[in-house]
Amino acid sequence: MAGFTVNSYAKHLGVRLQSKLVGINGQSVRDKDFETTNAMLVSGLAEHSIWPLRINFQCPDGRVEPKQFTEHPLGVEFTNEAPIQVRKVLEDSPAHAQHVEVGWYIVRIGDMEVGRITNFKEVIGYLKEGVYPLTKGNREYPRTVC
Repeated sequence: MAGFTVNSYAKHLGVRLQSKLVGINGQSVRDKDFETTNAMLVSGLAEHSIWPLRINFQCPDGRVEPKQFTEHPLGVEFTNEAPIQVRKVLEDSPAHAQHVEVGWYIVRIGDMEVGRITNFKEVIGYLKEGVYPLTKGNREYPRTVC
């Protein structure tokens, strides 16, 4: 892996790039193959809550509203240009529960400042990268990007 994802818990904990995993829950993984090590990781992480995706939205009045999401899809439709603006918030969605509002702009995804990025594909890539590890919700929403 070239670096950390936009919402990396390891980065939050201070893990440095090029660090080597040597143990999981007190068990050495130095002589284990990838599949075994990965299975141990999955098992060890199962008891923990999902690391929430932090998204900061800027309101029309300039206020920044930080929100945290633990499941996807978020239930939001966005404009197809950057900076990305909320076009619609779907009822009974995680975004609705977080009181996200139409007209707000995404300015931060995890630890990535995106408010000044004008490349739509780049920003939506960060958003998809951040949403990917979240728990899959039980609702499907039509025409929702994330």
